[in-house]
Amino acid sequence: MLYSFRDILSALRSTNGRLFPEMHDPKNREALKRSPLHAGTLAQLRKAADEAASHPPTMLTYRLFADFERNGARRPYEAPYFHNRGLLMAAVLVYLTDGREELLETIHDYIWALCDDYTWALPAHVPIGIDKIRSFPRTRDQIVDLFAAETSMMLAEVDSLVGDRIDPQVRDRLQAEVQRRILKPYFENSLPFGWESAASNWAAVCSGAAGTAALYYVKDPDRLAGIVYRVQAAMDSFLSSYGDDGACVEGPGYWEYGFGFYVYFAELLRERTEGKLDMLAGDKISAMADYPAAVTLSGGLAVNFSDAGPRLTPRAGLRCRMTDRLGATPPPLEKILRHDDDHCHRWAPLTRDLFWAPGAVTAPGHKVGLTYLPDAQWLIDKRVDGGSMFALAAKGGHNAEPHNHNDVGSFILHAGGESFIFELGAGLYTRQYFGPQRYEFIHNGSQGHSVPVVNGLNQGTGKQYYGQVLTRGEADGATFMDVEMAAAYPDPTLKHLRRSFRWIHPVDGEALLLLTDAFAFDTQPKSLEEVFISIHEPSVADAGTVVWGAGPSCTLTYDAAMFAASVEKIETTWHLGDPLTVYRTVLTVKQPALEMTAGFRFAASR
Repeated sequence: MLYSFRDILSALRSTNGRLFPEMHDPKNREALKRSPLHAGTLAQLRKAADEAASHPPTMLTYRLFADFERNGARRPYEAPYFHNRGLLMAAVLVYLTDGREELLETIHDYIWALCDDYTWALPAHVPIGIDKIRSFPRTRDQIVDLFAAETSMMLAEVDSLVGDRIDPQVRDRLQAEVQRRILKPYFENSLPFGWESAASNWAAVCSGAAGTAALYYVKDPDRLAGIVYRVQAAMDSFLSSYGDDGACVEGPGYWEYGFGFYVYFAELLRERTEGKLDMLAGDKISAMADYPAAVTLSGGLAVNFSDAGPRLTPRAGLRCRMTDRLGATPPPLEKILRHDDDHCHRWAPLTRDLFWAPGAVTAPGHKVGLTYLPDAQWLIDKRVDGGSMFALAAKGGHNAEPHNHNDVGSFILHAGGESFIFELGAGLYTRQYFGPQRYEFIHNGSQGHSVPVVNGLNQGTGKQYYGQVLTRGEADGATFMDVEMAAAYPDPTLKHLRRSFRWIHPVDGEALLLLTDAFAFDTQPKSLEEVFISIHEPSVADAGTVVWGAGPSCTLTYDAAMFAASVEKIETTWHLGDPLTVYRTVLTVKQPALEMTAGFRFAASR
């Protein structure tokens, strides 16, 4: 729920609540040390704090900074950038929980190093080239991007937690840099940042993190009211990227990122106003809060359409707070995201993991049965048989979604902790990945999704390339969805392409997907291919059969008289650069016709 300026002003003038009280309470820090859920995280933090104490901060040199402009590479600069922040975070948290006074000088050094950074924004988010730099309306050190804003939030909360134990010179510089780099360019300049009107996670992360720094530092309630009102305007842009179904079309990882910072700011504002302003009220927010339960699969996997990773380890604090505040489905907490698991070493999610999640929880963490998200046009059906999850996820949608992939009609087939028909999710982020070549990458173009190739054409890019869900539902032990997806292809001769899913619920350890594609053309098609993507190497030894997996497995049966089968082995990388082998099974129609119906039977076994 968003508020009028008058309501904000009235609430701030009449209250002065304490921010993040859980973390400030020494009793909670003592309880944290006894928490079995957080033992692994604390062990990692202690190891990182020792590293910080014995190693000076890494200098972010010009050579590292320029690598993005010269080569399009992000990791050479970002790795030490995030590492410095992770070591500061570890030193602060271990100092607070373990009382290790010798870490105070380490904290000083790492704060000082962050204040020395040329800019808190990443090279990928600042102007490239001297002409653009000179004509840009802001200097690079006053560009507020995701990570500049997050840096300000971390420093503001470190300042609040460690307080006057920080050396006065260090503390004065810390506060001056947050003011100069973040609060002044955002809140004292009428020129908006582009992300303020972006219907994506950027609006929530940037405004929420910078707004958090303002909640700590701006004591005048009248000035703070104007800041909160501007933050809310950006948050409204963020909320516009979600439909009433609560689905994050950017995927579950970006749900945790964008919605997470929405929640972090909202909860601080609620605490500051002693409950008078609650941005978590409303049906849409409740639907957003329960989205992860719909997309969580077994084996740590998730429904990951678009630029989302296939694996989902829950941010325990965020998910538990949504359970406590809004009644969302509790997360599975047998494993939580730890310090070393987040390559960005984000302060806000980790501190909320530590102080919002209880000591030990076991919960289902997912919804079983049929979920349909009408705004996103996602169908997700999860069933449990013999203790194993079987799931189908399929989508319509369009090809201009945030963090878009060209993937109308794509699907995931999951059984026994494995996804056999697979969504690759995000590739390695580079300048080229977000440039004109974006859909040449197998992760992003429809060539890397389980959809047809029509007359040699992949799906088009843009909102005009879309699918339309015609029917969907559940009956007689099966779930079904039909998608008309001819409009997803830039082929004027393609009249209809109706993809039909019939998901027969598991019995005795096996579930069936009957997939049918019906094509109609104006003129004789030259070629037609059906493509199925997996990270499991397929066996195609027998004509008419493809098998993925050996324990849990999936067997595809098709008409060998109609199709010729081949497998392409493609080497690419996961999002963080680790090697990834993709298997692209291609079934080529031997004799394309004006009208054709292709049927496929997938048998998934636990």
